[in-house]
Amino acid sequence: MKLHEFGLWFWEYDERGNKWSTSIPQRSTYSIWYDGEYLGVQWEGFPLRINNDSSRIIKLKKHFPYDYLNAGYQIGYRLTPDDFDIIPNTDYKGDK
Repeated sequence: MKLHEFGLWFWEYDERGNKWSTSIPQRSTYSIWYDGEYLGVQWEGFPLRINNDSSRIIKLKKHFPYDYLNAGYQIGYRLTPDDFDIIPNTDYKGDK
């Protein structure tokens, strides 16, 4: 038995508890993980905060307004797989 699978995973937070999923949760706040690295979070009201401190990052395929006050993109709906790519972070310097 494998303890984990690498790739794209979502960690869902809601009143029913927390759980891992390989598909984007449709009802709650969730964080986005790739190969065990935290890449970001989409909050229940649909803003998306992207973490830039990992070896890979989320690259949005469309332009979404950035909310500087809340440090996140105003998506306006639940992300779909067609909205983003996971790409290498060229600014990543590794553990310091």
